[in-house]
Amino acid sequence: MKKIVSSILVTAMTASLITGCGASNDKVEEVKKTGSNDQVKTEEKVDLNLYFRSTNADYAQQVVDAYEAENQNVDIELIKYPNTDYKDKLMVQLAGGGDVDIYDAGNSAWFGDFVSKKQALQLDDLIARDNFDIAPYGNAIEELLIDNKLYTLPVVDSLMVLYYNKDLFDQAGVSYPTEDMTWNEFRELAKTMTSGEGNDKIWGSYIHTWPQCWYGIGLQEGATIIDKDLTPIEKALQFRVDLEEDGSIMPYTESIATNAHYNAMFQSGKLAMSPIGSWHIGQLRVGEAEGNVNFDWDVVPMPHPEGVSPNTTWGMTGQVVIQPDTKHVEEAWDFLKYLCGEEGAKIFSENGVIAGYKTDEIRDIYVGDKTQKPENIDILFNQKVYLENPAIPGIEVVKTEIIDKESQLTFAGERSVEDTMKAIKERIEKEFNN
Repeated sequence: MKKIVSSILVTAMTASLITGCGASNDKVEEVKKTGSNDQVKTEEKVDLNLYFRSTNADYAQQVVDAYEAENQNVDIELIKYPNTDYKDKLMVQLAGGGDVDIYDAGNSAWFGDFVSKKQALQLDDLIARDNFDIAPYGNAIEELLIDNKLYTLPVVDSLMVLYYNKDLFDQAGVSYPTEDMTWNEFRELAKTMTSGEGNDKIWGSYIHTWPQCWYGIGLQEGATIIDKDLTPIEKALQFRVDLEEDGSIMPYTESIATNAHYNAMFQSGKLAMSPIGSWHIGQLRVGEAEGNVNFDWDVVPMPHPEGVSPNTTWGMTGQVVIQPDTKHVEEAWDFLKYLCGEEGAKIFSENGVIAGYKTDEIRDIYVGDKTQKPENIDILFNQKVYLENPAIPGIEVVKTEIIDKESQLTFAGERSVEDTMKAIKERIEKEFNN
């Protein structure tokens, strides 16, 4: 949303943190006056509750175990809920005054709502006091600022990349996708790689049914889904329609009717290219271990719009926040730095999960000895990543109830791209009239 390069961001953030607005918690105010962490942090036994989505809860537990081994006075209980109902269960705990100290705030589609309800502690003063280095988070920090204040640290990361079936390209005698490919070049390549009918059908590509899988093309231009000028999003919608008309991707309506899924599509060996998130690497590795993936594959950066630099993509982070009414701000902050900092990043990386905190050492841990696919895994660490949703309250409604549902009428052939975008603009302006 704010177009600032990361180096400038870090400088600006440092300046703003020094004069930060401050968290409301009295314990943080006391630390500011004394300048000493020891004045607040107690050596008595402290119990903390950590809430986490089930997806990464096992890895978070490893971080908890490592932290407790180094901090004998802190016991952390990790409470995990399934992803499908995590937010609802967490909201009940927060609204009911449950004993929540630290929690996984999901992605940016949820995060803004937590902040708007004053359920996340502002971290600016703590970061400034401890000189905590935010540079390894890259431009994710910029994208997570709300009113120029920071309420979270990213713990995990994901980004969109282009997967391709090397065997299909070899069989067709076609060159592999390149690291600097425009979307127009991708479109032509998808048409070239499409062939056959029925059970012998080879799709040039597959665009999954999540709306961010098509509107992300607009995000690569620096747009967001609530801009006054939604021209980049309109172009992205038109491009999705054009791919269907080319016959090189499965129509949206067929994808819904057949319950198609990007993972099954690619593992079938009948899909040439698949633009999807970095988490798919783990799914394919499991498929290989189970004998379901019997072809060679690799990744390259996402194609990019004309005029946009290569290695520009979109994705999402997983955020962790401190509940502002916790009785143990200092202990919660100390663990948050550990979980979302270098120590936690090492553990997540060892488990094949991209951490929000990135250094050369963290990259090397994630990449490993390169005995596993993909060969070009290093490219995950040189991407400029825009968030698929700006971190503001109510953004989930825009994504799922407005953009997704309105665009479905275009995919069903019931309304033009132009008319759909007009309806989307009108509904967003009504929702966010400022």
